[in-house]
Amino acid sequence: MTPAGAILPASELLFAFALHLCVRAGEHVPRADLIEMFWPHSDEVKGRHSLRQMLYRLKEMGFTLDEDGELLSLHPRRVRCDLAEALRADWITEADEDAIAAACDALPGFTRRFSERYGEWIDEVRARLESQFRRAALRVLADAKREGRWYDVEHWALMLLRTDPLNETAVLARAEGTAMLGSKAEAIEQLDRYLNELGPRAERIGLPAKVLRRRIKEQGERRSGQHALPLVGREEEMRVLTEGLHADDSQTPRGFYLFGPAGIGKSRILSECIGIAELSG
Repeated sequence: MTPAGAILPASELLFAFALHLCVRAGEHVPRADLIEMFWPHSDEVKGRHSLRQMLYRLKEMGFTLDEDGELLSLHPRRVRCDLAEALRADWITEADEDAIAAACDALPGFTRRFSERYGEWIDEVRARLESQFRRAALRVLADAKREGRWYDVEHWALMLLRTDPLNETAVLARAEGTAMLGSKAEAIEQLDRYLNELGPRAERIGLPAKVLRRRIKEQGERRSGQHALPLVGREEEMRVLTEGLHADDSQTPRGFYLFGPAGIGKSRILSECIGIAELSG
């Protein structure tokens, strides 16, 4: 979005050029690099003319570019670019869930390659975004598990599996969530499909899935239809209890006092903790 309106992917060259400058905001970009990326088959005179025309169009739309001879730059404070923000190292720990979800499928449908060099650049950006998304989504997934938010666990596991179909953490978390919501048979089917997709590799890297499958199968028939309903408003209590359950110093005995008026949900919280403990071995 610019002061003069939105630049949409349908305006392929303009969109790609603006995107490139926004992602590289703060860098000094040589004019020759831009010509090579966007007008690779033009001679020097035509390439420089095309570049001048493009820069003029962007300036008309509100882009304020700094020019220093053969170098161009866009000051980071003059632009807000979601893609550039998602590539920052601290984005993984700071991004909210909406921003993380948006990074799951960056630039959908934008496949135009103006040159081999531009194609390499956009592929690198997408690969870095996928890596950032996975790391951030795994953080959110871990938080949901600690807080017993099993529907959120399933949601984020499926998001991860869209970009990485054999992501072990996502597969196991989804199966745990499905089992905790009362669908043990479906959870076992999920793990069986995963092991089948691993094929011969299942003997080498499929042990965690096999162990979880056995635990789900052996889990007591204690989760009634009532317990398949989501646990609401007990995120902090579940976080404290599950963090205690999975503490590194597991050899140290620890106890928790669960108290409250009759009917407030003490037994339900205990049931959730028992289920987590069973699946954790």
